[in-house]
Amino acid sequence: MGGETVEKEPLSPCSRLFNSPDFNCAIIVTMGCKVKGNPSAIIDGLKHTLVNHPRFSSILEMKNGKKGKPSWVRTKFRVEEHVIVPDIDPDIENPEQYLEDYISTLTTVPMDLSKPLWEIHVLCLNIKR
Repeated sequence: MGGETVEKEPLSPCSRLFNSPDFNCAIIVTMGCKVKGNPSAIIDGLKHTLVNHPRFSSILEMKNGKKGKPSWVRTKFRVEEHVIVPDIDPDIENPEQYLEDYISTLTTVPMDLSKPLWEIHVLCLNIKR
């Protein structure tokens, strides 16, 4: 699926704040499960739910460069490119530290503005609580 645009919608005040260069905010949520994550089931579920929401199927576009008015532009994209499954050693010595380091690293990587601004990272770690 290419980058065909479908419709445009101006950014809300909250969206403008989240995307301002001085603020540059991302939301990171962590969730633990008792069973191993199934990436193909997650992808299939996203294809039938989340991608139908305009904010999750749009890219941020700036009219007239950085000084223009930003807007959300609906686009076609591949859900598979938004679900990341890192290859983790199942016998990792300190899974808690690995998780902490992984999330910390995510905060330093800028989002790719050429695609919708969301990702799901499926980490198969055996953390005992």
